[in-house]
Amino acid sequence: MICPYCGTRDDSVEVPQKASHVDDHLADCSACGEPVYATHDFDKVVRGSQAKAVSRGETSEAELADRYVERELPSGAHHEQATRDIDLKIFDENGALDHFLEIKTRNATLNAYAETVFRDLKVEEARTLAEEYGVPSHILIAFEDCVTIHHLDPDGEYDIGPFERWDRDGPKPHVFLPVEQLRVLDW
Repeated sequence: MICPYCGTRDDSVEVPQKASHVDDHLADCSACGEPVYATHDFDKVVRGSQAKAVSRGETSEAELADRYVERELPSGAHHEQATRDIDLKIFDENGALDHFLEIKTRNATLNAYAETVFRDLKVEEARTLAEEYGVPSHILIAFEDCVTIHHLDPDGEYDIGPFERWDRDGPKPHVFLPVEQLRVLDW
């Protein structure tokens, strides 16, 4: 289990392969004492400061990008829309390209699944961008109860397999990323 409030990891509490649609209280965090849930129905869960930051997925990608730059980077850093398969270019306080950022939102809590999925094209694009620009790519994933980030390692090996979404045509290759590889942002 990963606490969505402080990021503390508790290996004694297992993350379910797939959470139910009810309030699954996994445990209270051993570090901060906040309740940690694994659920798809977050309306029934008492929200804390992290959930307010995420705002039930109503926060747009542009707003998430603004918050990310404001809270994670030095003053003067900014973002621009990328024309690639990864959403944004992130520039440092001196105007130099620092990294690329992909933003995803999830309608479940961080601990609702043991893995989160995204298209394999994001990893391939991260590899291409690292070769072309010499800068890394990250994926920011906003869950119902927290915001997380992961460095897309251009040399890393990812578990890639077919995944069929109900709203898309047929199965497509996706990365299956264990949630324990995500870092909780403290906002």
